[in-house]
Amino acid sequence: MLQRRWVTLFGLILLMAGSSQPGRSKDNLVTFTANHEKLGAVLRNIQEQGDVRLVYVNSIVDSFTVYRKFNDTPYEAVRKSLLGTPFDFVQQTPDLWVIVPRSQTQGLPATLTGRITDIYLQQPITGVNVYIDGSDLGTTTNRNGEFILSQIPPGKTTISVKRIGYHDLEFAVLLRGNRRKHVELALEPEPVFTQEVVIEEKILPKENSIILLEQKITKAQLQTPPLKNDGEVFELLHQQPGVSRRDLDDVYPHVEGGSATEVVIELDGMPIYVPTFGKNRRSVFASTIVESITLHRSGFGVEYGDAMSGVISIQTKDVKDVGFTTKGTASLTGLSVNFSKNTNKLGVSGVWRNGKFNNGLDYFGQWEGLDIFTKLEYRPAKNHTVTLLALISRGAFVQSNSLQTGELVSQNLGARYDFEPGKKTHVSAIVYQSSLDDEQSEVGFKLKARTNLTGMLSATAGIDFYNLDTHGTVALDSLDLYKVARNIDTSPGAGNFYLPIATDPADLFMQRASVLTPYLGVNLSHRLWRISVGARLPADVRLDGVYFEHRAKFVVMPTNFLNLSVSQGRYYQFTDRSYASEAKSGDNRGRGEFLVKVSNAEPSYADHFRLESGFHLTRSYRFSIAYFDKKYHFNDRAYLTRINSWFWTIPLQGGLSRGYEYWLGKTTGQLQGWISYTMNNQAYQTELGTYFKPYFNRDKILNISMAYFLNASLKLQGQYFRSSGYPERLWSPEHVTISRENTPEVFAEKFLTDPARLGATRQYALGLTWSFPGFSNENLLTFVASQTVQETGDGFDGGFEFWASISFAK
Repeated sequence: MLQRRWVTLFGLILLMAGSSQPGRSKDNLVTFTANHEKLGAVLRNIQEQGDVRLVYVNSIVDSFTVYRKFNDTPYEAVRKSLLGTPFDFVQQTPDLWVIVPRSQTQGLPATLTGRITDIYLQQPITGVNVYIDGSDLGTTTNRNGEFILSQIPPGKTTISVKRIGYHDLEFAVLLRGNRRKHVELALEPEPVFTQEVVIEEKILPKENSIILLEQKITKAQLQTPPLKNDGEVFELLHQQPGVSRRDLDDVYPHVEGGSATEVVIELDGMPIYVPTFGKNRRSVFASTIVESITLHRSGFGVEYGDAMSGVISIQTKDVKDVGFTTKGTASLTGLSVNFSKNTNKLGVSGVWRNGKFNNGLDYFGQWEGLDIFTKLEYRPAKNHTVTLLALISRGAFVQSNSLQTGELVSQNLGARYDFEPGKKTHVSAIVYQSSLDDEQSEVGFKLKARTNLTGMLSATAGIDFYNLDTHGTVALDSLDLYKVARNIDTSPGAGNFYLPIATDPADLFMQRASVLTPYLGVNLSHRLWRISVGARLPADVRLDGVYFEHRAKFVVMPTNFLNLSVSQGRYYQFTDRSYASEAKSGDNRGRGEFLVKVSNAEPSYADHFRLESGFHLTRSYRFSIAYFDKKYHFNDRAYLTRINSWFWTIPLQGGLSRGYEYWLGKTTGQLQGWISYTMNNQAYQTELGTYFKPYFNRDKILNISMAYFLNASLKLQGQYFRSSGYPERLWSPEHVTISRENTPEVFAEKFLTDPARLGATRQYALGLTWSFPGFSNENLLTFVASQTVQETGDGFDGGFEFWASISFAK
């Protein structure tokens, strides 16, 4: 019966097409809200406002209801009203559109529209050639920079864009049958040389040209490599140069040789306390909420502080989706549900994620993690936005041979206000509160203003404050695996402990600080160079003294494709927000190495120096090389070393970390990805001058991450990773003789300075992602398989993992 109705419908189309009359411009907007209205009523409303004629069968389309807000062109309004239904539409004439089954339009040609502008002047470019690579199908832009490229076969297509006086542009686009896609493109000018005339570029180059100093990882890059555990975002960080970890199942990032305790992690500007679950196997951030991640390495700017190694800034997606959207994912490790809803002034999005994971230690079995994120955005007036953030996580955050906590609940709550009083000024303020059950509590605020004073001069000023209190109730050796003394006596000859500094093991994780930091930065830009200088003045209001942090960066841009930069600064750190995250790293049966705080008297600091060169090889390829040098000055740090039930707390004076980073990336085309390589030398120095390599040292790190689009629906992903140069401590009885009478300095000289051998780890991963039709075009089926090989002096060890997930979106 349904087939007969469609046959009759197509007969009517042929009769009506001959008498159709052109209507008004189809640029007029269709504006209304459909609250569970029948599809037929929605289509009639679009006809009236858009002045188009829609042909359909009422009895069929009215079996579907629509809940959506419309403020679109007639074309977009019809397209959005049919989402989630088995229908599509065909434009017989500019005014006559026919609703047909979606299965009948999958093979129809697609259309690509767009607008091309000058990347610097923001003006439209006329006469640009736009064509499908390898075919005769093409067009040119009009005086408004607009183009229409029709009759494109559905699937993945490579588009070439060329015009004299501009760099060529090539990009890949995925087009569905009978669909129209719009793109906004910007071309970069290039000098044109002839025998008689030289046309030179006289405009400012791009600001954000240095790649690694403040590396921005986009949402598209999150989908490039094969990532397990529902797109683990920290896994992607470990595939970037200068980022390392102790084990492949440890996602907590170490930046350029620093420990995990020296990294600050922010979510939309809100500092996050305890960003990983038990044994650091998964972060609390779902990839579906992430818009981009910015990795600030050595030499980062004046806006960030209280971190000696680096800052990881996570930006969540803006709440801009029309109507109500949902996405559900089921995997071998758990479930997740995402949602978003937007109106004119109010938008909300969120995610619920639950998972169970093998701990990797037989006597732990599995652990479970739950995280819930919600973002509420209110826009009371133009240029005013109020955002409420909530990230709540539940799980066992620390589990290792030496340290363990029970199940805890982490809460991170924040309220942010953004205001733009003019086109050149932006003001933001955020207040936040975080807690970890009764173990930790932090409250704080951040106020920042940024303005362009002149065409070349801009300034950033702000003030940060936080009050943090960590009670430190983690108990050493709480698993009772190695003859733990019930009544702990910390004297050198008593029990099984030797803790020369801490009078109580809990003090190793106890922190109290109230830090107030005003800061000011100034930027001076020119066509060929840019200078940024600034200063921070942090002070713990509970203690005497104000500290001075200077920041400076100089960038030279002699050509459009070459950038050189040098940066230097001092970075103080008062607290550790990782809550014993180091407890897992370096830990094994009968031994372990941890970096800990032992007092709150003085903050530690690091001096950074960085050189970097960035090359824009082509539109698709970019290359960067960097040298970094960090010198640590420790005032409250100690190296806690454990052999069976004996502990040595070794006071640290300082340390160093220096090395080179290389990065080559391809961002467009059928094959995308990057290759990164890091060479690093890292060492700690005890109070008496003994140097040794910490457990998380990695001399060399190589990573290759690629994605290859087999067709419009299938994507093949691959990754190769190898890290080497970490010390293997030979602490078994046949290699060492342990005496509780050894002082910490003697212990460091005897067992830490000269590692008997160095280990290496490599991993191969392969993934396949299939985008299949359903309620929308975002349904995904993902498979990931990985093989890990660990090279030690005793031979090879490793394991195989398989992960799969399926996602449905509506």
